[in-house]
Amino acid sequence: MLTKHFSNPYKDFPVYTYENFLMPTEEEFDHTHKYSLRTYAVLEKTLDKMNRGYNWPIKPYGYIGKLSNKFNKVLSECIGEKVDQPLVHVYVSNKYQYFDLWHTHTHTTASLTAVYYFCIDENTSSIEFEKDGNIIEHFPKQNELVMFPHDMNHRPTKKGLSEDHRITFAFDRIFTPQDRLKDIW
Repeated sequence: MLTKHFSNPYKDFPVYTYENFLMPTEEEFDHTHKYSLRTYAVLEKTLDKMNRGYNWPIKPYGYIGKLSNKFNKVLSECIGEKVDQPLVHVYVSNKYQYFDLWHTHTHTTASLTAVYYFCIDENTSSIEFEKDGNIIEHFPKQNELVMFPHDMNHRPTKKGLSEDHRITFAFDRIFTPQDRLKDIW
């Protein structure tokens, strides 16, 4: 079960968190930060922001590869099925460039979505979740992984964003027949 590694801070919401999921070394942080912003600078000119927001697939090598591998391993332990999917998306935002619309990940074939908070201003950056008309706001910590069902309505908020870039990595993972998901959440 998910509680082997994750905690669920919100009783009626299937939102699971894992603090200090994978701490980068200073060198890994610097390299990944520069790589994310460099990639963003190139792709920002061509992104269809109306349809995609500010995220895009990123090659999972170096620290990002370690992050993806650890997530797959932990998830496999939690659900009892092998998960070996490398796809990672990076989302870069700041007070000038952000995408804060409610959305789900049902357009993918994913079973669940997870977001790793790589570079954030703690206590200001948040993500909101909506279920049955109720909304909760979660303030993630640096290096925290937040996981939730692919069909949960959510949005990153813009409040508290500064000129500094918030960088997150998202994982959409496919596993198990969808009818078994109710047993996992």
